[in-house]
Amino acid sequence: MELLFERAEYLERVARTKKEMARREIDLWLVTFSGQSVLANYDGWSFYMPQMVAVSLQAEEPIWIGRKMDAVGAKFTAFLKAENIVPYPDHYVASSERHPMQFVAEEITRRKWHLGRIGVETDDYYYTAKWDALLKQGLPNARFADAFLLVNWCRMRKSPREIEFMRQAGKIVAAAQTAAFEKAAPGVRQCDVMAELYRVTTAGLPEFGGTFPCKPPNAMVGELCSAPHLS
Repeated sequence: MELLFERAEYLERVARTKKEMARREIDLWLVTFSGQSVLANYDGWSFYMPQMVAVSLQAEEPIWIGRKMDAVGAKFTAFLKAENIVPYPDHYVASSERHPMQFVAEEITRRKWHLGRIGVETDDYYYTAKWDALLKQGLPNARFADAFLLVNWCRMRKSPREIEFMRQAGKIVAAAQTAAFEKAAPGVRQCDVMAELYRVTTAGLPEFGGTFPCKPPNAMVGELCSAPHLS
C-alpha cells in the first residue's frame, strides 16, 4: 500500500514526540490507541486486541507490537522497517496462562529499554488495570509515569498534507449532510436517511474516496433529540 505521507513526515512526528518525551523525562513511551496511526501509520481494526507502539529515545523508529495475524496489516500500512513490526503468537490470545503484555515487557527488555522512565496512557480507553499490573510486574526496574494524550499535543501543528486531507474530509461531510437533509421528509424511515449519509461518507466524492466514520452519527427524531448519544 502507498503511504499517505512521506517517510520524512512520520519521522518528523516521531522527533516532535521525542522532544516532548525528553521534556517530561520519559525514556520510553507505550502508545495504546489513537497515537499508533499518528506515529507509525498503523491502520487496522484491531484495537480491541492488546497492541502497542513503543517510542524510545534510543531508536529512530518506533516499534509496533501486536497479534501475529494483525502484523500482516502492519506490514502493509505502517512506515516501519520489517524488524520493527513485532508479532506475538496466537497462544497469547484469550489465554489464562499468559498475556500479550508479558510479551511486550519481554520485547522491551530484549531491546534493553527496560530501565529508566516509561510513559503509559493510564486514562486511555484500552489501557486496562491488568495491562498496567503486568507491565509493572514484567519491568520491575523501570519507573512508570502517566503520558496520556502526549501525542495529541504534539500533533496540534498540522502539515500541508494533513490540512489537505482535512479539507477533503470537510467536503465529504458537507456532501453527506446535504444528502441526509434532502432525503429526510415526513414518512421517510430514519434508517433510510442514515443509509444515505453512510453512502456518501463511504463513497466520498468523484475526486477522492471516503471511508466509514469513526463513530456512528447521532441523529434522533422528535423528543429523542433532547438526549445525546442515542443511536
